[in-house]
Amino acid sequence: MQKIARFIVLVFIFTIPWENAFTFSTLGSLARIIGLGAAGFWVISVIVRTRVRKLQFFHFVVFFFVLYNMASIFWTFDYEWSYARLKTYSQIGILAWILWDLFTTSESLRAALQAFILGGYVVIASTFYNFISGQTISQWEYGRFSGAGQNAVELGLILSLSLPVAWHLATTQREGLGSNVMKLINFAFIPAALLAIILTASRTALITIIPALLYIIGTMHRIRPIFRFLVFIMFILAVFIGQSFVPTATLERLGTIGSSIAVGDLGGRMVLWKESLSIFQEHFLIGIGSGALNASSQLGGAAHNTFLSILTELGVIGFLLFLGVLAIVIFRAINQPKSYSILWLTVLSIWIFGVQSLTYEYAKSTWFFLNLIVISAAIYNRNNAFIEDQAIAGKSWARLGAARPMPSGKD
Repeated sequence: MQKIARFIVLVFIFTIPWENAFTFSTLGSLARIIGLGAAGFWVISVIVRTRVRKLQFFHFVVFFFVLYNMASIFWTFDYEWSYARLKTYSQIGILAWILWDLFTTSESLRAALQAFILGGYVVIASTFYNFISGQTISQWEYGRFSGAGQNAVELGLILSLSLPVAWHLATTQREGLGSNVMKLINFAFIPAALLAIILTASRTALITIIPALLYIIGTMHRIRPIFRFLVFIMFILAVFIGQSFVPTATLERLGTIGSSIAVGDLGGRMVLWKESLSIFQEHFLIGIGSGALNASSQLGGAAHNTFLSILTELGVIGFLLFLGVLAIVIFRAINQPKSYSILWLTVLSIWIFGVQSLTYEYAKSTWFFLNLIVISAAIYNRNNAFIEDQAIAGKSWARLGAARPMPSGKD
C-alpha cells in the first residue's frame, strides 16, 4: 500500500508544473483531485503499517505557519478570500507530512525530482504549441507566450527552478536499465526550458536563470571534456538559431529590464508594493488575513512580492514564522555534502529572486522544493557514513558525458 501511495504522489508531483491546465467546476484542478487520492492512499498505508515517520522541528514550524494562516479567518478583512486560502494551506500541511513519510531514500527523492521535470515538459510543450499557433497570453501582450494555463512569470520561475535539477539528475544518473534515456531526457530539458522561458518574455525569469546557468557552468566538471565542448557549441548554436525565430516583440520586452529597473516601475509593481506597505503599517502585528489583499477594500489584487504579501496579510507574527521556515531550510541545505548543498542553495537563490515579483507563498512548487530540501538533508546529511568523497574515483561508469557517480546516501 505504501508503494501505491508513493506512486500516486509521484503522479501528483508530475501535475504540479501544469496544475492549472485542467480544472473542473466542482472538484477543482486535476492536481487537487490526484492530491486528494494520494492523501487517501497515504492514510490507508499509515493504518496498515500502524506507524508514521517521526516529524522534525521543520514540520512543526510549517504546521504553525499553516495554522496561523487558517486562524487569520477570524480577523480577516475578506472572509471568502481567506476561506479559499485556508483550504490551500491545509493541503500544504498535509503535503509536507506525506512527502516526509513516503520519500525516505535517495531513489525516491530522485523519483520525485524526475517527476517534476517530466511535468515541466508538459508546460514546455504547451508553450511551444501556443507559440506555433500564435496564441499570446493576451491581446495586449504581443510576443509573450505561456502554456498549460500558467501565468507567464510563474511558468518562467517553475522552469528556472527545474534547470539545476535537470542538470543534477542528468550528471548523476547511475548505471541501469534506461539510464541513458533518462540522461538524454534531462539534458534535453535544459535547452527546451530556456527557449520556453525566453518565449514568456518574463524579465524576472531572465534574472532567475542566472543562478541556474552559474550552477551548470560550475559543475561542468561532472561531464567529460569532449561533452563540455559539445555543450558550449550547442549553446552558441541555440543563441543564433533562437534569434532567427523568437519574435522581435519578445526580445524587445526582455531588453527593457534595465530601463524598467532604472525608472523604478518594474511593470507597475512599485505602486502595488507601496500600497501594500501602507496597509501593513495599519495592521502590522497580525495582518489583514490570509489572501485578504485581493479584497476590493484592500489592494484589490496580489502584491506581486511573496515577502511583502506575507508581511501585509499575516503581520509580523506570520512573517517571522515564514522566515523561520526559510531559515531551517537554508540551514538544512548547507548541512549536506557539497554537491547537494550547492544544488539546493541554487534552487533557493532562484526561488528568492523569482518571488520578488510573484505572490508565491501558497504555490505547490514553493512547498514542494522546501520539503524536498529537508528530505534531502535527512538522506545526505554530513553525519551519514556515506560521504561524497567515498565515491569510487576514476570508475569507467559515465556514458553520455557523465564523469562519475555521485553519492546516493544510505537507504
